[in-house]
Amino acid sequence: MSDAAEPLEVSTKLFGWNGMTCQIPVHWDVTSVSGSAKSGYFAFDDEQDRRLEIKYERAGRMRKPDLDRTLSGYFATLKKKAKSGQELRLDDSVRVPGVETMPAEYEVRSYGWEADAITRGLIWHCSTCHRIVIAECRARKNRVNTKEMAQVLTSIRCHCEGDTAPWAVFDFEVLVPREFELGLSRLQAGLISFSFSAKKRRLVVDRLGMGQVVMKHSSLDTYVRDVHYKKLRKIRLRFQPVNWNGHEGFRFEGEHKRLYDWIPALGARIRAWRVSDHIAGLTWFEEPTNRIYVIRAEGPDCMELAEKVAASARSRIAGEVPGNG
Repeated sequence: MSDAAEPLEVSTKLFGWNGMTCQIPVHWDVTSVSGSAKSGYFAFDDEQDRRLEIKYERAGRMRKPDLDRTLSGYFATLKKKAKSGQELRLDDSVRVPGVETMPAEYEVRSYGWEADAITRGLIWHCSTCHRIVIAECRARKNRVNTKEMAQVLTSIRCHCEGDTAPWAVFDFEVLVPREFELGLSRLQAGLISFSFSAKKRRLVVDRLGMGQVVMKHSSLDTYVRDVHYKKLRKIRLRFQPVNWNGHEGFRFEGEHKRLYDWIPALGARIRAWRVSDHIAGLTWFEEPTNRIYVIRAEGPDCMELAEKVAASARSRIAGEVPGNG
């Protein structure tokens, strides 16, 4: 292995979840997601094998963790899990090229191990977000690409800079204000859905596949009102046609209905005051990717929030090279 990681010849795509981000080859995809902002686990496969695993947990703020001890404990766990008769060779002197390019607040150790596959890994503690991260790439001995391993591992970041965090999975990316925490998520063939909350605000981001099938049987506003958001049927949504980034769509607004709404003068005043009852959003059909997007926000400045998030939502078209479109 050379002293510096060389650029990959294949294009990459972004993965982002709970502040963790990395660049993975386009033919890799996440196959397991679990945990929360405090601790979690991700696994990524290519068409044949497991290629990358990332584990993280938030350490205490009062004392600096012992990474050597943590790594020794991890090696001990690997040996216990090894198949009977399988030789497991561990090496904590392995150096991953390009590790010096990682942020200065990361205290990093490189390591490697071999069994029926070659593995290269990094463990670090971040003094900014206080996460301990263990990340490792692996490949069968006849498929080893050390440049690829190094590039993927050194692209991993455990927290985001700025006011927004990317949530990126498969071919979908969206930027969400950092103060929002993930509640529920659904990752299915025809639906990617995130539900976030922050104080008196709520944000739902949905991307649906097979848009042409939906549009063939229903108008977009009818689909959102009567099919997609069944739980909002008691809310009288108002739709306004809009051209969103060159795609046909709608802005929509509404309010949660309360008992006091039936009091003519008082109801209007209370609705204006209870801004957490307000709902607003955007929906549009992106014909080139055959996707329908629905971004819904609730609470103060809900339309402003929905528009800000909607402006960042995108799907990568197959064959697209990141940065070229």
